[in-house]
Amino acid sequence: MIWSVIAILVGSLGGWWFGAGPGALSPVPQLSNRTMAQAQAALSPLDLKIVVAHENSLTIDAGFITRTDPAAGGFVGRNGAITIYLSDGPKLVTVPMLKDKNLADATSTLVGAGFVLGDVKSVFSSTALGNIVDHTGSDGINIAEGSKIDLKVSLGAIPSVAGLSQEAAKAALNLVGLEVGTISESFSDTVPKGNVIDLIPNQLGLEKGSTVDLNVSKGTNKVTVPNMVGQRILYAQDQLKALGLKVLVDTNLNTNQWGTKNVKSTNPSAGTVLRRGDTVTIIARY
Repeated sequence: MIWSVIAILVGSLGGWWFGAGPGALSPVPQLSNRTMAQAQAALSPLDLKIVVAHENSLTIDAGFITRTDPAAGGFVGRNGAITIYLSDGPKLVTVPMLKDKNLADATSTLVGAGFVLGDVKSVFSSTALGNIVDHTGSDGINIAEGSKIDLKVSLGAIPSVAGLSQEAAKAALNLVGLEVGTISESFSDTVPKGNVIDLIPNQLGLEKGSTVDLNVSKGTNKVTVPNMVGQRILYAQDQLKALGLKVLVDTNLNTNQWGTKNVKSTNPSAGTVLRRGDTVTIIARY
């Protein structure tokens, strides 16, 4: 009888201790992805000491809860402590330099540094064929750990077409997957008329299927001043203009006399090499 009473008392005391007394245990609620204010409201009835810690997270935004200790679903005693971990967002790290590595080495390096391989594009470049031309983070700015790193891999240099005929240049570019777009013309002292001076501009970073523009030679713009001494003023004026030169007339004659009077000299003199657009003065003073 006495033992029965004792057992009842012990059971009642134990029930009180673990139910409403100091030994009471409460389940930890799920707090992940909640704010600190929401967590405090949820934990308020449990009379717990809240400890705040910080950690980086790739999946939970900064300022939100990543986890708790004890974890959600666990138990914590009355007046016990619970640690809440707040996200600081992803850890920002420097991307390792990948330029000039081959694709296999670059991929191994970035994965080993905690990143993920992103898009891989092939572009024309002076960098050796198959090596990395550029990549995300090559500017040295820190980015989130685990980010995708996009790579540009070299197709080698665009074929040099300087000095080739337009047809030969087009064939060379088509062979590597490039199309010819706009053709413009410029004077050149070294490239024959009709041949290619260069690409416009000397383009890098293009992918296959891209269009490149050509700058084609109009020939030299050098002209030699012809001997106009003794020629009619009007005739000399027309001949010099036809060469692309600007013409001034230094004379004391009326314009109605220019068709009958002759040139005395020119400045600069005959045989001088000029550029189209330069000025020649016809001198015919009587």
